[in-house]
Amino acid sequence: MITILSLPTNLTTSPSPRERGFPLQLVAEGKYGYKWAKWITGIEVTDDENYEGSWKRRGYNNDADVDSPKFQ
Repeated sequence: MITILSLPTNLTTSPSPRERGFPLQLVAEGKYGYKWAKWITGIEVTDDENYEGSWKRRGYNNDADVDSPKFQ
């Protein structure tokens, strides 16, 4: 499955307001909201298929597809 992510800095022609995640908000279309991130200050990339992020460690589905169960 291919997921399209975007890191918008603006809403239309204005900079994103703080409550919407200024300076960056990660947008993950088709994913539950816990895969969307606000107030991004850094990005870590890994190729470790066994890596578990903070939400996965709390029992949430790692894929987070809106048409799949939210919890595992």
